[in-house]
Amino acid sequence: MTKTNTILLAVAGILFGIILVIIAFIVGIGVGENNANKMLVSSRSIYEKITSSALLTSKIAYINQKTTIEVNNESEWSKLLWGQTLTAEGLIKISVGINLDKIKETDIQVDNNAKIITITLPQAEILNTELEGDIVTTNQRGILKLLLENDTDADYNLALQKLKSEAEAVLKEENIIFNDAFTNSSEILKSFYQGTGYTIEIQQR
Repeated sequence: MTKTNTILLAVAGILFGIILVIIAFIVGIGVGENNANKMLVSSRSIYEKITSSALLTSKIAYINQKTTIEVNNESEWSKLLWGQTLTAEGLIKISVGINLDKIKETDIQVDNNAKIITITLPQAEILNTELEGDIVTTNQRGILKLLLENDTDADYNLALQKLKSEAEAVLKEENIIFNDAFTNSSEILKSFYQGTGYTIEIQQR
């Protein structure tokens, strides 16, 4: 089995705000220089606000994934396809960032005297993988209408899962994408404390 992988585009960009995260931080912690000296925070309050939103996406990659599938007899594929070699291709969108559910309360340290908040974050990871557009599937006779016309067909789903898993494997070889996602996520968290009188320091677990 062979595969051809082409990374078309990696969009680096900070998604400045998941709305629920912003609301949680602004309402729960508050901003403004006028009350900066009066405000005290705890690791518990920060932990509850951070984990209330679960996911923080800070990097998106698009991969034009192409894979070759050899359908064996008595496999999960339709009997009509047994013994055939198929080629499937589709544009896969992969979101990378921090799974905030993996943060523990002990990962947050607060020094109210020095006004420093230290947060230890888990490593960036793939948060979601989805297909953008259609899957083009062909065999020796040309385009397979069976897979294109019925997106609930078991064969379609098998092709989709194979494209997704191989696209994720390609992305995992690009460490810079995960490093950038961690950096971007750190900057997003730091932005919530501007004007509070606290300095936030981010560490990687």
